[in-house]
Amino acid sequence: MEDIASGDDALLTSIFSVLILSLVFGSLGVAVFLVFRQRSSSSESIADSQDRNDAQETSTVKQQKPTVTETKKKPVKESVTPSSHRLLLANLKGHTGTVYDLDFSSNGKFLASCAEDRTARLWNVKDFSLRDHKYVRANVEFDHATSVAFSPDSKAFLVSLFIEQTVRVFKLTKNKDGNGPSIVVSQEFDFPKVHKTEIIRVAIHASSAGSYVMTAGKDTTIVIWTTKGDVLEKVDTLLVYNNFAAMSPCGNLIAASGFTSDVKLWHVQFKNNEFKQVARAFELKGHKAGVHSFSFTLDSKRMASASKDGTWKIWDIDVKYAQGQDAYLLQTGSFVFTEGVPMHVALAPDALTLALAVGTNVRLYNAHTAECEEQVDEFHQDNISALRWYADSRQLVSSAGRSLHVWHNPVGARASLLELKSNLLKLKSESLMRNRVLQQIEETEAYISKF
Repeated sequence: MEDIASGDDALLTSIFSVLILSLVFGSLGVAVFLVFRQRSSSSESIADSQDRNDAQETSTVKQQKPTVTETKKKPVKESVTPSSHRLLLANLKGHTGTVYDLDFSSNGKFLASCAEDRTARLWNVKDFSLRDHKYVRANVEFDHATSVAFSPDSKAFLVSLFIEQTVRVFKLTKNKDGNGPSIVVSQEFDFPKVHKTEIIRVAIHASSAGSYVMTAGKDTTIVIWTTKGDVLEKVDTLLVYNNFAAMSPCGNLIAASGFTSDVKLWHVQFKNNEFKQVARAFELKGHKAGVHSFSFTLDSKRMASASKDGTWKIWDIDVKYAQGQDAYLLQTGSFVFTEGVPMHVALAPDALTLALAVGTNVRLYNAHTAECEEQVDEFHQDNISALRWYADSRQLVSSAGRSLHVWHNPVGARASLLELKSNLLKLKSESLMRNRVLQQIEETEAYISKF
């Protein structure tokens, strides 16, 4: 029995020892598990924190990218802003669509502009030198105008309609209310539709000898109308297509240029105030490629033309063309032409300055020397759509995009000064004419000194 008791005691001791060791090792295992779990949790927390920081940095970088992109998108070529050119007199803003054409009224009071925004606007010329530029707006209902022309009496203007391919007449009347603008513009009537393509030019002449309207399409058609919208005659220019067309200020001539290298002119004949016919007059020959633009001086004695051959020319058209006499070439100048870029040429009323627009740039040439004396580069943000001289030859207007820009003309002033000084030598001392010339010299020198 003692052996059995002794064995039992030994067994109990062994079991107790095993239990003790199990508890010790179990506690150690739990402790180790808790330590490793805490470290893992700490590592995950650090990793999450790092991820959040990385995400914040990534978000910050992403927010900064548009700023960097916007900086890159700033036009590098804008070295001159549309308010800082030394020749700039005024910026005329108001249109909300591309401006297509311009025309001055013969009384010198208004500049008309037409645009894609379905409006025509009349700007007051006397406001050009002011800070604010007022205009009268005329809505072109259900269409937009592509060209504009004042009537000779400045009491109406015509526009060519893009969609309807015809002419609309607007009338100007004095505002009798005393409130608002001094004039009121009202729509009068539309001509019937005759053209089968877009009208690229409209012009009007009215005098005691005879009155008519000219329109030219993009094809080879020119239509002569009465001022009431009746067709008098159709002319086929035989130019493959018409690039440009115009009427001389005197109303005797109409002209067109196109695919061929010449400019064709016709005489619109009236007899006893009745329309007679349109007869071929003469041609301007000398360019080697298509003529894109041309213009007349106000006295209808000079013309300027510009061709894709990279030359411009000035012509004397004060000739007896009815007797077969041709125009005389007076001057030729050169410029860099880029295919597909529009060009416009305008000879100043005094024929001393030739303005040439190619794409977005304008050059002012001395018409006597053919030298480019002034230029406006990197100013217009869109291709120039029209050039027009004011009657005094001191102001040139260009249109590009939605804006109109009025420019000074020191080139013409310098040329005029030379002529005045030359004339002064021919005049007797102490004469009224000499005093007048001396005054003009003083005024011209003061104008030139500004530039």
